[in-house]
Amino acid sequence: MTGKPLPSVFVIGVQKCGTTTLAAWLSGHKDLLEPTPLPSEPTYYHKELHFFDGINGNGDIDFYNAHFTTPLPNTWSHYFEATPSYFYDQDGAIQKMASSYGPVAFKKLKFLLIVRDPVDRTVSWWNHFAGLEFKNFENFTTFLVSNLNMKLGSLPEYTHGNPCRRQGECYNRLYYGVYSKWLKSLLAAGVSAGQIEVLFLNEFVNEHDTTSVRITEFLEIPLYPPEADSSDTVKNVHKHEYQLSGVLKAQLREWFLPFNCEFAKLLNSSHMRSWGNMQQASSGWIPSPKECVL
Repeated sequence: MTGKPLPSVFVIGVQKCGTTTLAAWLSGHKDLLEPTPLPSEPTYYHKELHFFDGINGNGDIDFYNAHFTTPLPNTWSHYFEATPSYFYDQDGAIQKMASSYGPVAFKKLKFLLIVRDPVDRTVSWWNHFAGLEFKNFENFTTFLVSNLNMKLGSLPEYTHGNPCRRQGECYNRLYYGVYSKWLKSLLAAGVSAGQIEVLFLNEFVNEHDTTSVRITEFLEIPLYPPEADSSDTVKNVHKHEYQLSGVLKAQLREWFLPFNCEFAKLLNSSHMRSWGNMQQASSGWIPSPKECVL
């Protein structure tokens, strides 16, 4: 293993919140270069390499860097990749990243985090993974009822070195939409608030020009017109065979409410986003301070 990893920008998550669409838009900017899959690898590795989560490469930095062979066009240009499982610190991904880059280079990395209404994310996530990992549940309703009925005190808490390592190993799968939990773990691993730009899928789609300016300013690159504007192109779509009843949707919203409040408080107190700005950007799923009983 020689040298340091080449990417300096990561779309770190959240899974099923628009990471594919965001990565597609980034790849259209001439100062942002995505990975090139090796001949033996699946095509989706042009987005997510799954290196730090232990799935691909066995920790070989030279192998990882072999995916980034196109020369950077400018001194301010970046290599980037977008592996959403890094946000969940799968297989100790963030600590592996910190160790691979070293303390100085790690503090210079930039992380883009895109989120959406966790209720909608849960529906999208189930429709993506149901046939792959959750065959023990009869349907979406039984899955939700099973998870909604779990006592909060029995849910696994994050500890360094022992996070949820695979999708099916978390005791309550709704926790993948508890953004505050995973953001806290990211900050605890040594990433500073200033290294993270939090985006809402609603604003990326509906206020794209303004959001594009924020992204390029955060990445310290010029706002060139992208070679191919992919902001409204959805590449990772799965048929939503399973939908929520009104009753279950209300129960899910109630379940996520305190966690959405915690997420808003964390972003506000860390000066990542102001509360009013978050409410507007989220199109309403971020609760008001009054709802959160500050």
